[in-house]
Amino acid sequence: MEKMKKEIDPNIKKAYSEALVIINNLEPELYSKIPYGLISFFYRNKDNNYVANIDLTKSINEQNLLDETRALLAVIYRDYICSKEKRIKLLKEEEKYFQEKNDKLFDMFNNKDTNAKDHKEDDDIQISENKEITIIKENIFTRIKAFLQKMISRNK
Repeated sequence: MEKMKKEIDPNIKKAYSEALVIINNLEPELYSKIPYGLISFFYRNKDNNYVANIDLTKSINEQNLLDETRALLAVIYRDYICSKEKRIKLLKEEEKYFQEKNDKLFDMFNNKDTNAKDHKEDDDIQISENKEITIIKENIFTRIKAFLQKMISRNK
């Protein structure tokens, strides 16, 4: 059986191209911290027709980079380049950021007025103890089954 290869988003391919320009211009001591397999992956999956417009005289913050490139570079910095202490600090900040986003979603779904506007009656919102929100959409078969069960129970 032939494996199906999932196509990579074109912006991600461009981000790999931009990231490679920056990675290839790092100082040797920083470049050596990035795993060869990751760099190789970027080369295999980059957009070969995209010309990254990187000005090496400017800082990364001054560059006009794709958001995807900035995300890649942030993860590379966090996971491979920065010190262990800095990595721990960044991971804690990241966890705090996602917890705040999760809390906002939790609050939004606890607000009954917002609840009614944001989802159909056919959706079942389940909020677990750790504040994870799951929206379960009823498919047509579930609705038909529920309808039939109501009809049967009425006829008893």
